[in-house]
This record gives sequence, C-alpha cells and structure tokens, in this order.
Amino acid sequence: MDARCWQILGIQPTPDQDIIRQAYRQKVPQFHPETDPQGFQLLRQAYDTACKLAQTPAPENSVEDEADTPEADSELTSLQAAFDQLLSNPAQRCDPQYWQRYIHLLNQHNVDVIDRIRWPMLQRLYQEPGLSNHCARILAERMRWQQRLPELAEGPSEEIRNFLDSLEQDDLFDFSVLSHLSLPAQLQTITYFQQANGLFWNRPPFMLKALLGGATTIYWPDTPDLMLRLARWHSYAQEPSSQLRDYCLQQMAEKPEDDDRLYLAARHCSLCDDQQQAFTLWFRLYQRNGHPQAEQWILNWCFRYQNDLLPLLIHSLNHTPAPDLAGLPVDAPQQSFFISQHNTQMMTRWGLALQQSPAPRARDYILWKLGKQDVSVIYRHLLQNDGGGIPQMLYWHACMLTLGDERLLQDILDQPQPEDPLHALILQGLQTQAAQRLSWLRSSAIIQSFTQWLADPASPLPEAFRQEDSASWRQAQAWLRQYRPLSPDSLRKLYNEELPQQRIEPIKDCLADLLPYAEIDLARVEENISARDSLRQAILLTIMLDDPLDDIITDALPTLPQPTPAHPAYSLFTLLNEADNQQDEAIAALKQRLTLSDPLHYRYWLKLPVSLEEYVDNPESVCFLAADDFYRSNRHWQATLAQSPVIYQLFFHALYALLSEGEPAERHRSHLEQLEVNTELEEQIRNELLNGPSEALPKLLTQLSSDKRITQTGGILCDLSTQDSKLPDSSEEDFLLEYVNYPHENITLRLIAKTLLQLTKQRESHFRATAPAKASHVWQFWRLNSRLNRRGYLLQAGLGSIIIHYAGHWIPPSIPYHHLVPLLLIVCNVFIATRRRFNDMGHSSPQKGAVITMLLPILLLLPLIGPGSKGWNKFGPPQ
Repeated sequence: MDARCWQILGIQPTPDQDIIRQAYRQKVPQFHPETDPQGFQLLRQAYDTACKLAQTPAPENSVEDEADTPEADSELTSLQAAFDQLLSNPAQRCDPQYWQRYIHLLNQHNVDVIDRIRWPMLQRLYQEPGLSNHCARILAERMRWQQRLPELAEGPSEEIRNFLDSLEQDDLFDFSVLSHLSLPAQLQTITYFQQANGLFWNRPPFMLKALLGGATTIYWPDTPDLMLRLARWHSYAQEPSSQLRDYCLQQMAEKPEDDDRLYLAARHCSLCDDQQQAFTLWFRLYQRNGHPQAEQWILNWCFRYQNDLLPLLIHSLNHTPAPDLAGLPVDAPQQSFFISQHNTQMMTRWGLALQQSPAPRARDYILWKLGKQDVSVIYRHLLQNDGGGIPQMLYWHACMLTLGDERLLQDILDQPQPEDPLHALILQGLQTQAAQRLSWLRSSAIIQSFTQWLADPASPLPEAFRQEDSASWRQAQAWLRQYRPLSPDSLRKLYNEELPQQRIEPIKDCLADLLPYAEIDLARVEENISARDSLRQAILLTIMLDDPLDDIITDALPTLPQPTPAHPAYSLFTLLNEADNQQDEAIAALKQRLTLSDPLHYRYWLKLPVSLEEYVDNPESVCFLAADDFYRSNRHWQATLAQSPVIYQLFFHALYALLSEGEPAERHRSHLEQLEVNTELEEQIRNELLNGPSEALPKLLTQLSSDKRITQTGGILCDLSTQDSKLPDSSEEDFLLEYVNYPHENITLRLIAKTLLQLTKQRESHFRATAPAKASHVWQFWRLNSRLNRRGYLLQAGLGSIIIHYAGHWIPPSIPYHHLVPLLLIVCNVFIATRRRFNDMGHSSPQKGAVITMLLPILLLLPLIGPGSKGWNKFGPPQ
C-alpha cells in the first residue's frame, strides 16, 4: 500500500500535506461510498498512508489516541464544545433540526478536523443515555462511522458495532415531544420506555410485569406509536390498565375490521376483568379467523362460568378434517380417517377438565369419550334427557355424533341456532361434525358393503371385516354403535357371525339376547314418534330388562310418549305406567300382574327379586331354563341349594347338564364336576350322570336310598335325558305335581320337580308345533305314526282281527294259500295296533317294541297295562 498510495491518489510522492489533501478531494467523487464502497475504502486507505509517509509517524489512529491528542487545535475544541452543548440541552438533544445545524457546522471545517473528531465523537455518543436513534442516525450517516470501522487499528469493539446497528431502529415514539421537560425527567422517561421495550423483546413476562406494575413517576406522551406499544407491553405482561383498555376499544371502533386492534381490545378487557365485553370481543375474533388465543380464552371462560358445558365446547372445537370418501376403493388409506378423529389437543383438554371435578354429567361424558366409561352410563343420561333446556339439547346432539343414525344426525343439522353465543358456538361445531358423519355414511364403500352383507341372508362376511385393526371393521364398528334398529334376521346373522367384537352395543345386545325367546323388531318406525323418543324408549326397554328395580325407570316413564299397541313392548310399558312406585308392595303386585307367556314380561320377571318359594309356587308355565337364569344371578338361590342334600344338588345340576344346550349345559356340568360328595356311592352316581345315565343309575339310586323321592325323580331324569321324545306318564306327572304343591317338602326337590314339569310342557309345545294337528281314529289303521288309547287298541287288535277272520271266508278257494291271507292280515293289523299304542305311550322306539311284542305274543297285554300320555307327544294329540 505504501507504494500504491501515490498511484491511487494520482500524484508523485511528496511531503506536502496540501497537495495530498487536494488530490484526495479530487478523487472522492469518483468513489461514492454507497455505489462503490470498496473503491472508497481503498481511496481512504491510500490517503491515510500518504499522510503518514509525508510526516513523522504519528500515534495509532484510535479513538483513545485522537481523543487525547494534546495538539488539538481550537477548531476541534469548539466542535466538541458545541456537541456537548447539543447533548446537554433538553430542548435540542431530541430535535432533528438542531442535529442538522450541528452537521452544518461540521461541514464548515476541513477533512482533517473531521477525521480527528470522528472517533472521539462516536465514543461520546456511545456513552450518552436517552438518545434519539433518529437524531443519532443523522450524525452517523454524516460521519460514516459504520463504513469506516475498518480504519480503526485495533478494530471496533462489539459494543460499538451493536450501538451503530441499533441506530437503524426507529424510536419508540417521537422524542421531540419531550423537549419541554427537564433533562433528568426526559432521561428518566426515555430510559423507562426503552427498558420496557427491551424486556418485552428479550425477557419473560414476569420481569416486564414487575416494571410496568412498579411505582414510578414518568411523563406519558400521548402519541399513537407509544400507546400501541404500551398496549402490547401490558398485554404481554398481563398487567391491567383501564386507560389502555379504553384506548384499545376506541382504536377498534375506528377500524373494526382490524384483527390486531380487536385482539388488543379483547386482551385488555380480559385483564381489567370486564368479562362480558371480553367474551363478546374474543368470540368475534374466534368467529372471524379461529384465533388460537381466542379459542383458549373461551375455554377458560367456560370453565369458570359454565363448567357443565366445557366437555361439549372441547368437542365442538375439534376441527380435524375428514376426507371425502366418495368413489374411493375399500382399501384406500383415506378410509382409516373416515370421521374427525380425537386429536391430541382435544384429549389433553378433556384430561385437564377431568381434573377440575366437573359435574356428574360432564364427568361421565369425558370418561366415555376417553374410553374409560361404558356407553350404558351415557344411555342413562340420555334417558333422563327430555330436551327441557339448551344444555340438555347440546348434550344430546353431542352424544348423537357417536350414537345417532342418519335421522338423529340430521336432527343436529336441523337444530335452530340458539341466541346465546356460547351455545351457538358449540352447536355450530357439532353441526360441522354431523355433516362430516352424514357424508361418510352416504359415500363410504365400506358401509355399503357391510349393509349389503347384513341384508343378504346367504352372503358370507367379507374377510376385511374379520380383522380387528382394519379400516373396514372400524367403520363397521362405528356404524353398529349407532342406534339403528335392525330386523331380527339381521340381528341373528350379526351375532352368529364371528366378528372381532361380540358385544356391540347395549340395545342390540339386549335384543340379540332375546332372540331365543322373542323376535323384537324395533325397525318398524312409528310415524307419530320422533327418532329421539324412539331411542329413549329403546334405552328404557334395555334398562327395564336388565334391572327392573332401577329408580330411573319410574323417573323416565312420565317423560316418554306412550307407545302405540303396535310397539313390541306396549304391554310392559303400560303395566309399568300403571304401577304406583317401586316399593316392596308395588313389586309384589307387579309380579302378580305379569303375563309370563309374554317374552318381555318373562325376561322382566327374571330380573325381579323372586325367591325360590315364589318361583316354585308360581302357577304360570315358564321356560325350564328360567330356574337356571335365577340360579346364575341370585346368590340367595345359590346359598339355598348349597344347603340341600347332595343328591338333590346332583339332580339339579345334572338336569341342566343333560337336558340343556350350549353355555348353561357347560356351566352346570362344571358345577357337577366341582360339587363335593360325601360317599363313594354318591361319587359313582355323579360319574354316571356325567357320562350319561344308563341302566346302572336306578340301581345306584336304590342302593343310596329306598326313598321314592330319590329313585323316582332320578328315574324320570334318566328317561327324559335318554329319550328326546319321552314325556312322563300320568303317574309320574302326578308324582312331580305332588312334590311341587307340598309346601313342607325340600325346596330343592320341589324346584327339580317343577323344572321337570316345565321341560315336559316345553316338549309338549314342541310336539304341538311339529306333530299332526288332528287325532286319529281307530279305523285309520294305515296311519302308523298315529296314536291309540287302550280302548282303541282293543278295538283294532281284537275286533279288527275278528272282522278280518270272518271276512277271510269270502276269499275264493282258487287263490293259492287262501287260508294264509286272513292270518297274515291279522298279524299286520295287530302289529299296526301295537305300534300305534306304543306311539301313544311315548315309547322311544315304537317300531322295535311292536316287533318284540309280535315275537312274544304274551307281551300283547303290555300295551294294555302301560299308561298313555295325557298330552301331546311327537305323534300328535291324545285320542
């Protein structure tokens, strides 16, 4: 640079400072610092180097050295004095006009003076508090400190660089408005606001709150820029100010479409505890753009003032999108997101709400949505929900998003908007999600496939619905959880299929459990009843058949419309409506009024507190499995039977193990195996019952006891279990009835006798449905599967044979073996009469019995001795 400096300046080496300075001034216009900063910097370095070469080397060009130069002339001193006066004058230090005057003063001096004062002036400015960036930036641009920082030999400090960078920022407000204040007041005001601004940008809110909330005395300029900053600072620090609240409301009124002004107004109304005004503003802000802070504020407000609606508000604010499934194949990935999912934010909010001890209804709703509560609890709330108020209406619609079919979802969309803004906000969110679910139900190929399978009796279940983690099963499961009455055939097909989940939904589960007893078809929608009341009636029916003594039944019945006679549960609903209360006297009266032949009455009766004695003494005929239902659910029955003799307990469990099917048979077989016996003989009897009774059982019973109550009961049990068509004869029925009607007999024996009679009635009913409807006549000898009583047997076998004998005389002798024809006809006639008589007696194998009788003619008297069945058997009614 020493050699090049003269070339850059365009002169010959010279010690004359004036020539060097003149050359520099001529070159400066060619290298403007903004258009060619590198060229300008190179020119400046050349000038400095030439000056150093032209004179004795001087001290390093640093801020400290220039500031301490003892040879400073009077020009330098006057400029420094003028600068100090500018900074110390409160009326001038923040006024750009006076800084421009000082720059004009600088321009009157030569470059050498400016160079000598440049860095001391920067050091002085850096140390001055409460400066106006606008004013200081004017001087910085003239002195070109930022561009000439490389001239410093040791390099500028980080503080100096940051200071020069900070001058590029605008002032917090127009500092010239403080010109009328004294210097200390001016400095305190500016320092206070600068400190607040620094805390706002760089520190946590509590530090700014401590400053804003602390006691201090400052001048508060009424300028728009500062007022806006103050509003933001107080909002950030959560420091209330009624003055700023009024200012923000005024600004919002001037520009109501400005979201920033609306946010600040809402924020300051909240800080000043103006809840009504704050709610209005936050609600408007949320409606306008879904502002997240507005959403959170509304949630907090709802928690404080309407805690019962908080779960619904959280649910309604779920804006998770759901894809359009129209035209998508079953295996498309979008099928997994068929409805708005429970996102993490919503689940977290529900969890936090649950920790605040919400009301019972809100708590149950949250637990249900989190998967911690069974839907039966929600059904109880829905049953009590008579739509008497807006909150009840909102809870109903929120539940219908999961439990409602198309009609109930459409009810959500048809619901008029309430006047209350919070209620309207919740309903709008629910309606959005209801529209999503309706779109899913109408467009999903998976749902269409599942409903087609359910409607076609012969179609097999698609494999995709057997996989628990598949999108197909999840959609089908959501469809099944909705209240949609299915026909008995659809229910039977659904529950007979091996689905990933066997228990689907309480109402459908209840109707499916009733299928063996009655086909209840709730799919027949009554025109005069709404979908809402139809669901509530179905819930009430489910609760009635599960727990008839539940107090909710008497509370809900008056709020429901009376079903029409076409309703399957009409008679039961009518009976309960006429009952006064659920006290013991009313329950006893209700038991007497139940018609146990009605399947619903019967299932309702099974859940009532019926004692063993009441059951045995009840004259109505019921299914023989009723005793098993009571025994399974009633501990009193279990304790009473456990105190009975072991042989009676063996008979009771063997009765169901041998004569029932499915789960009851397996359960009683397990009881039979686990029952403790006292003697080896009882152990043999148990083994005989477990392996299927044989001819050895009556012998074992005789060895155990000669009591005919044991031997005859065991014999009847053995006969009924080995012969499906067997019915007790008249003496056996009389024997069983005697035990049932004798109140002092052992209650377990009475129960066994009654159950055997119930089985007899059940078999007879089956025979009535399958056997010939009309009794046969004696002369209808060709009807091998008909019945003959004793008299009929004598007429056909005796009189008929005589007639055949005399009729044989009319056979022409020309026929070969004509004398054998009557004999053959007599044998056939007696065989048919015997066969028909064995049919009447209920013999397990009448064909075999008739053949043996014909081979041993002495046995022909046996059909006359054995009694016939009084009632129907598989060969029809008695003659």
